Amino acid sequence: MFGRIDFKWRRRIIITTAVSLLLVLLAVYAVIRSVLRLDFDVEDRVFELSESYSGDPVAGFGLNLEEIQSGNLLKSGAFEPEVLQNSYLATDGTESTFVIPSVSFHDPLKTSKDYYDGAKVRIYSQTQDNITLRQEANITDYLAGQVQNTRQILLPADVPADVSFNAVAEYNDRVMLCGDDGYVLDISPEGDTRLHNVGDNSKLISIAGCPLGWIALAENGNYHFSLEGRDWARDYVSGANMNKVVAVANQGRYYFLVCGDEGKLFLIDFSSVQEINLDYSSDLNDIYVRDGRIIICGNDGLILSGGYDLNFSVIEGMSLATDWLAIDGSNEGFVLCGTLGGMVYSKDGLTFTEISPHTLADVHGVRNVDISSNYEGIVWPTLVNCARLADEAVLFQTSTGQSWLSGAQGENLVVSPYFGGQNIESITSFASGRLLAVLNNGSLEMANMSDIVSFSPALEFGSVQSGDLVFLEKYAFPPAFGSLASPAVEAPTTEETDGKAENELASQTGVWYVSEGSSLTSQSNVNSDALSLGDACVKLSFEGEAADPDLLISTSGGKTNSMYNRMPVWLNSRVAQKLDLEHSDGLTESFYSLELYLRQEGLANNSVHAWLSGSDMENIGHTVEKIGSSWERHQFIFVLGQISQRGEIWLNVGFAGQGSLWLDQIWFGSTQDEPGSLPQSLNLQLAEINPGVLRLDFVPIGVPGMGNYSWLYPEGGGSRLSAFSASGVTTGTAALTGYSTQLRQEKEFHNLGAALKMTRQVNADPWLVVDSMVTDLELYHLIEYIAGSPTSEYGKIRSAQGAVGRWSDQLDRIYLEIQDSSDVFGNDTSRMIFVNHVIETIQSAQDYSLLENKIVLVDGMDYD
Repeated sequence: MFGRIDFKWRRRIIITTAVSLLLVLLAVYAVIRSVLRLDFDVEDRVFELSESYSGDPVAGFGLNLEEIQSGNLLKSGAFEPEVLQNSYLATDGTESTFVIPSVSFHDPLKTSKDYYDGAKVRIYSQTQDNITLRQEANITDYLAGQVQNTRQILLPADVPADVSFNAVAEYNDRVMLCGDDGYVLDISPEGDTRLHNVGDNSKLISIAGCPLGWIALAENGNYHFSLEGRDWARDYVSGANMNKVVAVANQGRYYFLVCGDEGKLFLIDFSSVQEINLDYSSDLNDIYVRDGRIIICGNDGLILSGGYDLNFSVIEGMSLATDWLAIDGSNEGFVLCGTLGGMVYSKDGLTFTEISPHTLADVHGVRNVDISSNYEGIVWPTLVNCARLADEAVLFQTSTGQSWLSGAQGENLVVSPYFGGQNIESITSFASGRLLAVLNNGSLEMANMSDIVSFSPALEFGSVQSGDLVFLEKYAFPPAFGSLASPAVEAPTTEETDGKAENELASQTGVWYVSEGSSLTSQSNVNSDALSLGDACVKLSFEGEAADPDLLISTSGGKTNSMYNRMPVWLNSRVAQKLDLEHSDGLTESFYSLELYLRQEGLANNSVHAWLSGSDMENIGHTVEKIGSSWERHQFIFVLGQISQRGEIWLNVGFAGQGSLWLDQIWFGSTQDEPGSLPQSLNLQLAEINPGVLRLDFVPIGVPGMGNYSWLYPEGGGSRLSAFSASGVTTGTAALTGYSTQLRQEKEFHNLGAALKMTRQVNADPWLVVDSMVTDLELYHLIEYIAGSPTSEYGKIRSAQGAVGRWSDQLDRIYLEIQDSSDVFGNDTSRMIFVNHVIETIQSAQDYSLLENKIVLVDGMDYD
């Protein structure tokens, strides 16, 4: 066909086809050039990046930097306090209050007071289209652990009328009750109920669950086990009357402990039964496990306390006439109850305090009795059950079905206002923040534990609605430590570090120590240059107390005495940190710099001495004379030889006589690195790789637990100081309940200006990551920091941190990703709304026009 066409037409077709192909190729080439940043004249764009691809190269030319080592060889040299940042969905509220699930239930370390006192909140309303800031306020008051949303659990139609449920357990938000005639009631997380049977008509008296499955004890000595709670198998322990079963998680191993009559204790898994010899003959009635501590209670005043090694000690001093019947626990400690109105509290499971039954007088109807008679002749009620609520509150149940509330240890009990005053067989509190009441009439009622929180100023219009998003933020300073502070409970024994393998753990690297007789206190930086010093500092104090000058005390109360780190005889007080040489490949340079800020009050000669000591070197030090009462920056140079990773090197700062010394922003590193910049070694490594894009995930912008504007803090400040000791807290509690508190972020402070300087030096485009705690104002200031005028507030900060001109003028393209690393937004709609909100906020910034043709906005949400 083509050969019959006239030559002129044939030539025209060929030319037209060639031109068309050329245009297509040009279009494809233009797209490729745009993607590969060969053409910069494009407006902002939005891409989606699933979390599953986080860390992968983008288009094959990028690197993700999640963590980097700063040039500072010290840890936490900025002394910044821990920041509690959490988000909650309100369930109700008014113009000046909001209601949220009780915060202390899911946290093994902190109480409601730890969360709320001195905290600030941001309250947002959410619709299908947007998220709107309604109020920024201060928390003024709170009522923790309020029982709300009580509702009846509808039992299946096939539950026999004469069946009673005798025990309850929760695992992974699933509730199981066991009762008469072998019946087990299963309550799903959604509230649906289903009835099962273990296969015989025995009376079931206790139940527990863990990742292995479920175990139910029978009154006749049998026990039944099930992988999923539906199909059950039976086994027995010969000659044993078992009373209570509890699940245990220990270093990834799961098993059950069962206590019974005549001092019997058994360890049971699905393959074997092992009897634990306790050498006690009293009946054991209850057993409770929490955070590595096991408490067992029984008749004749017997209370046992032990650990996962199953070695138990009897608690002395308890009333022998009391039979202890029940135990419960929370982050406030343990509570026990029993006959004769017996009540016992313990914070740590080691020291127990028995409460006088006189606190029951009002609720028990004892009136007009002469207190001096010591209530002789009064028959106090039997307390058969106890349930920890939020903080110190406890619900007690009597053998006659009454329910009494104790607001705090030692306070007079009152009649419980919960569950309509009905007669109650038992009340159980769960880690999920729910309460389940088994009533004497056989019905079940569930309730939620909530906190009612007051704030000021109040909303100008309307009230807090169900579904409103509440962001809570609080700066929590760590407690003072050392000899002048409150003594730590059961501090570890002093150990001598002499280089032997068995004593390697006597001192920790990256931890601040203070000399015995002194104290170290974290304080706010009031009326100081926050740009240079951050928000906090530490105060080293010595008041002349006689002490061992070579003994050092850590934040946890542990003590160490290193033969390689002796105090000079003419000094009296010091703060010290052992360098982590293992992660820094030792000290390989010849010259090292120490920079720090100092001020003093009451020092005898106004001088401070800073020195290095260790296993491979003689003491090397510098003295600063005439330290003033205002902050001063000081710098020292140390000349060192090669020190291997196995060496032990300490940095010390101290003074002679009595007085107080404030320290902040301590930086120690190679003179090749600058305190305000990232290490040169990182630049050299990146230059060899030559990436086109660097994802700066290590710079915290809106990261939960890092605080607002943490990207502006001085480079190399390390991580925040923990305000709450994690000693004794294990992952076992979370594994057994299905609930765990969000672990504190261990991200370190890294300055955005230092990171942008690095990307420019290696000729890469920066990829910033904005997280869920970022505020609108912080986003405006972020854009101003990047593109604002040198005379603007954040333009001046940019210049003070070493930038020459606008970053937007020095960078060809800037990627900005929006993510939610802590799952603040629980559904795809909320995630999408937040992404749109951040984009709109950025686009409304005053200096956005200078970035419009350079910025690429990336949706980094992990959608369902």
